[in-house]
Amino acid sequence: MKLSGTFAVALVGALSIGQASLAQSPKAILARSAKMYAHKSTLKAVMDMQMTLGPMGAIGTKSVIYQNGLKKYRVETTMLPGPMADKVGQNANTIMIANGKYLYMYRPAMKQYSVIPETAPHNPASPLQSPSQSLLSSSGLEKMAATVVGPAKMVTFDNTPCWAIETESMAKRIVTVYIARSSYLVKGLTMTMNYGKMNMSMKALFTSVTFPKTLPASLFTFTPPKGAVKVSTVVPGGMP
Repeated sequence: MKLSGTFAVALVGALSIGQASLAQSPKAILARSAKMYAHKSTLKAVMDMQMTLGPMGAIGTKSVIYQNGLKKYRVETTMLPGPMADKVGQNANTIMIANGKYLYMYRPAMKQYSVIPETAPHNPASPLQSPSQSLLSSSGLEKMAATVVGPAKMVTFDNTPCWAIETESMAKRIVTVYIARSSYLVKGLTMTMNYGKMNMSMKALFTSVTFPKTLPASLFTFTPPKGAVKVSTVVPGGMP
């Protein structure tokens, strides 16, 4: 079938418009995602994280995240079966609870907990911090938009069509965040770090993200269990 000159030009123009609509700037993508999260006050998410620590081997964790606004949150992190889990066992499991004033970190197996004022920095070099800094908040996504280092790339991440956007963290590390093209939900992130001669790679994947109307207030209340000992620091399990 031979196309007329006019139709061929129109077809090329339509394809060009379609391709241009897909070529969004990374900052615009992050801004749209941030706007969507800004309208959500409560959130429940499940995050799988895989880390490789050079010769130490691989670590797998699953975290259930509850968030109420930007100040109240709860993260329950559990080690997944694997070589590192055999070494650290259930000692690595962590519960983090914040009520807007204090952050509580509790290790059930060790029966140890710590209390940190919310005014104190937890780990300012990490992109996995508190809800106000996280990938699941408008302010966190806006901060990432300010550190974009390349164009958005169209990729498939966990069988989901996504935009891959590279940003530079405070510690001069490149963090790639993946935004689902259909919903603008954050699908996950990848990061590679070098500590001297040891390389560390990380992949975090949000397998589930929902926005319930309400969350029980008890989720954000921490009462030290009987026999638990207060210590100065407990290594946190991470925040998305």
